[in-house]
Amino acid sequence: MKRLLVLAMLIGVHAGVVAPLALAQSPGDEEAIRRVLLAETDRFFARDFEGWASTFVQVPAAVQAWNNADGTYTHRLGWDTISARIREFIKNNPAPDTRPMVRENFVFRHYGNAAFVTFDKYIGDRKTVKPIREIRVVERVGAEWKIVCLVALMDHLKPALD
Repeated sequence: MKRLLVLAMLIGVHAGVVAPLALAQSPGDEEAIRRVLLAETDRFFARDFEGWASTFVQVPAAVQAWNNADGTYTHRLGWDTISARIREFIKNNPAPDTRPMVRENFVFRHYGNAAFVTFDKYIGDRKTVKPIREIRVVERVGAEWKIVCLVALMDHLKPALD
């Protein structure tokens, strides 16, 4: 868990220090970013690999990471690794996941042709499940926004040092 939190902080520092200076965004950018973020999860839950893959920047620097219930974390680096694992998951779990889902509390930070976004995701009964803190880094590729980094932190309301 600590390593994943450090990873998330490093991503944030990278976005703030290395990324280009913040530039004006078009009025539709946040909505376009929100659409790609929603589509990524919706297509994954629908078990639509091609649709899911279309939401990503397919580069060796792509990142996918999350913490696990046992205190470990999963980190995948590179589009080839990420896509192979998701393709395998969908093959082994072809039935769509139809649990209700709510995503809210979006916070955007723009950096020219990139943005850092956080939001909360609830899967299941909104009244009883804990939120998943989602973190994304997106880049503009041509006229489209695509995900280059996906981090999911589950049980983030639980104290880090139990």
